[in-house]
This record gives sequence, structure tokens and C-alpha cells, in this order.
Amino acid sequence: MSATSLYQKSISKKDLIKDILSFGYLKLNWDGYGAIPLEVETAANAIEFINLLPEKIYSKIEQVYPNPNGTLSCMWSNNFNEEIAIEIGNNTMAYYVQMAKKETFYLNNVFINEEAVNKIVEFINAIII
Repeated sequence: MSATSLYQKSISKKDLIKDILSFGYLKLNWDGYGAIPLEVETAANAIEFINLLPEKIYSKIEQVYPNPNGTLSCMWSNNFNEEIAIEIGNNTMAYYVQMAKKETFYLNNVFINEEAVNKIVEFINAIII
């Protein structure tokens, strides 16, 4: 799976984790602008994040891709231009929630734990159900 491809159907946890791990094998400068591969701690945090998500949420991830700074992003969206994007790093994650007729909400330096993931799940449920 390429780093920018969209999942067209439900994805299994195994395939999602394989994709996450594969981003660690990218070469230095993989984007031609000095990008670094996915860092090991980031991959571990991403897998922890996925393991805290219910299947109906992780199976609907629309995109998962590495970022040039060694982090990982996941995105969910719908046909109403609503979306939730998460960037997972070595220590914390950041995310934004864009809902119809509401101001976009940003949150940075969020620790990956059950409470934080449950809050994100509430937002995702609001746009994918």
C-alpha cells in the first residue's frame, strides 16, 4: 500500500499495523526533501492508538500515511466535508476535528491513553455513522 492511498473498504487491524510498520522502512529523504522514516517510538504509539480503537472505528480509517518529520497521520471523513485527522508522534499526538457548521477544533500535545482515544472516538462516531 502506498503512503498516500485511500482505503476503499474496511481494513483489518493486521493490514493497518502492517502499513504502519512498513513506513519505518522508508529511506532517508524518501520525499526528496529530507524526510525521515517513521520512528520506532511513533510506530509503537500508533499501534497502541489503533489497539485502543473499536473495530468499527479503525476499520473505517480513510487514510494513513507517514509525515516527513517521522510522525504518522490518520484521517476519517465523510461526504459533508467533515473530517478528523490525527498526527501521532514519539510522545504525544495532535488532532483536529472539522464538523459542518462548527469552527474547526485543534488539540496538541495529547497523551495517548484510553481517555483521550475515547474522546476522539466520540468525534469519529459523529461523522462516520
